[in-house]
Amino acid sequence: MKMNHGIFVAFLVGAFALSSIASPNASPSKSDSSRIQKKWDDLGLNQNQKDQMKALRTENKDGMKTQFEAMKALHQKIKDEFLKSNPDPAVIDSYSDQLLQIQKQMMKNRDSNLFKVKQILTPDQFKKFLDMQQKRFRGFHGKKGHSDTDQ
Repeated sequence: MKMNHGIFVAFLVGAFALSSIASPNASPSKSDSSRIQKKWDDLGLNQNQKDQMKALRTENKDGMKTQFEAMKALHQKIKDEFLKSNPDPAVIDSYSDQLLQIQKQMMKNRDSNLFKVKQILTPDQFKKFLDMQQKRFRGFHGKKGHSDTDQ
């Protein structure tokens, strides 16, 4: 399960990185706006690329929101089941299976979006984009790497 958790966290970080780079006007605060602008400057995006990245984010925003809300609801159901005096392992397993299905779909969506980003960016920009995501992922964990045996 640790590996699935690691994959899920990697997806979340990638999704947030994509959304922060792809959306200059998603109700950003002044610091968010300057952070996004810096990322765009670092990537060297032209206006057409910025517009396409923003459109990609807008296209996927509702679906991601729905998936995150479904996951949140399932996590609450799992918590509620565990809080019962006699939790049913089969019910918890069922909720876990539902969570995994959502995570699987989210990973497929992430890969599909990365293909779309690759079509928008130049090869050098895309490599830098992936490097930025990897760097952000390492920063999220507060260390250079992460393995299933780390605790």
